[in-house]
Amino acid sequence: MGTNYYFKKNICEHCQREEKEFHIGKSSGGWTFHFRGYRGEWSDIGEEILSLEDWINYIKKTPGKIFNEYGEETSLEELLELIESKREAKFHHVDLALRAAHGDEEARKIMGPDWMDERCWRENAKNHWMDNEGHGFTDWEFS
Repeated sequence: MGTNYYFKKNICEHCQREEKEFHIGKSSGGWTFHFRGYRGEWSDIGEEILSLEDWINYIKKTPGKIFNEYGEETSLEELLELIESKREAKFHHVDLALRAAHGDEEARKIMGPDWMDERCWRENAKNHWMDNEGHGFTDWEFS
């Protein structure tokens, strides 16, 4: 079980509707925080988001607010504290994805059935990366 976090851009002060909502990432028990990245053809955010630093810069310069999937607002500082608190978690999504793509059977089992078929894991691994600080990113939507 986990909690997804979103950035809601340009929220109307009257009706509280956002212009656009972007998935920041997910916090799950036992796992490092996993980020949604935006790059190339997948980048509907208006710029590439390839690192935690990119997310921080985007959030600071763009009018909007951070919410979890339950509609609870959180500050950037609170989200960064959560992310930092999960740095040493047992499982790291991208580390396991890359290990699975290189034949690690245990990593494939942990990642699940989509990672057991060679056709799937070779394609899936292309969409995962780590930023310079070791934070994991995926450039497709997940929940």
